[in-house]
Amino acid sequence: MKKRPFAMIWPLMFLIFIFQGGCGDISPAQENSYLADDKVSLAMEKADRKDYLGAREDLAAALALSPGHLEATNAMSWIEQLIGEDRGAGNGIDTVAKNEEAAMDSGDTSEASWFEDTEEEGGFYDDFGAFDRERILAAKLLWEGAYADAQALLDELLESSPDDVHLLSMATLAANGEGDLELATDLALDAYLINPASPELQNNLAYSLAEEAVDLDEALELANSALDGQPSNPAFMDTMGWVLYKLGDAESALEYFSDALENTPDGPSREEILFHYEEAMFFLDS
Repeated sequence: MKKRPFAMIWPLMFLIFIFQGGCGDISPAQENSYLADDKVSLAMEKADRKDYLGAREDLAAALALSPGHLEATNAMSWIEQLIGEDRGAGNGIDTVAKNEEAAMDSGDTSEASWFEDTEEEGGFYDDFGAFDRERILAAKLLWEGAYADAQALLDELLESSPDDVHLLSMATLAANGEGDLELATDLALDAYLINPASPELQNNLAYSLAEEAVDLDEALELANSALDGQPSNPAFMDTMGWVLYKLGDAESALEYFSDALENTPDGPSREEILFHYEEAMFFLDS
């Protein structure tokens, strides 16, 4: 089975819910996460208007508030490509790290990745608490396709924060990458039930259901709802196309894949959409 790359859940507008005793006060980290979500929403609106520089500025602010925010990480990589300022590292997370350094006035503008050595003292990476560092490391492992290692780390993190939709969504990706489609759907459902109004979580569950080829009518409803919330999101277009393809409507699916390709720069996301496009074309030609 073809493993879906890190772009599977792009862009993801994760809400991080860390419940203290079930209904405790909001922690500073959780409050910053909510603020970061707002910044990402603003960035997406600006991206829709092709104000890519403004979108990048909002994403940098989001990452300064919530280091390792996965949706902001992936969105920043996409925005950097669109404005032609990808540093060529091939790693969206590394690009985001440099933006975070600037945003937080760390004084370190080195081209070296902040993930190279988690034990190194005095670096930007070391500025975060252990939970944030491990969450960032999990995102890095996902980007590199080390799904088994990412899943093991995420399992540990979820033991202490089982209702964290950020972690649940990353675990969904890891399970999908490992080919465990049933687990991926279960994780996507857990995240969706925490915040069912989120277009990103609707999209993730729709895609997982389509991958597993179960409850496709529900997947179609979720994909439609996600697109209603973010009609110009190419990842959501791809999901809709994939659901339609699994329902046997390859002709309609091609329309969504074509629209998604028109709005996606070169990179893993585009390769995945091309794979789906070719699958639909093969179905129609056979």
